[in-house]
Amino acid sequence: MPIPCDYEITEAEKDAVLAGTISMLQVLTDNPREIPWSEKEFMRRGFTDYFREECHFSEEQIEESLDKLDKNSSLRIKLYFSIMDEMSTVDEYMRQLKG
Repeated sequence: MPIPCDYEITEAEKDAVLAGTISMLQVLTDNPREIPWSEKEFMRRGFTDYFREECHFSEEQIEESLDKLDKNSSLRIKLYFSIMDEMSTVDEYMRQLKG
């Protein structure tokens, strides 16, 4: 059986699984969408969650920020580790990203 975190599911699928109207195995079997787990993709997903949940960015702001981080690997790495370590430097890197 595949590991669920290796496959992408939609919000509707997630809600159906949580409501018990469909099984996770059925979701993964019916429409498997593999997630490319490269370092860059892993970081993008972390940033997307952070920007959405902590910064309340719109989808457009998230995409713009991700594009900027793709062009600035030094900032991307520093911001990622600051977020993961909950360091006070997150605010400084966020200012750089917005600026």
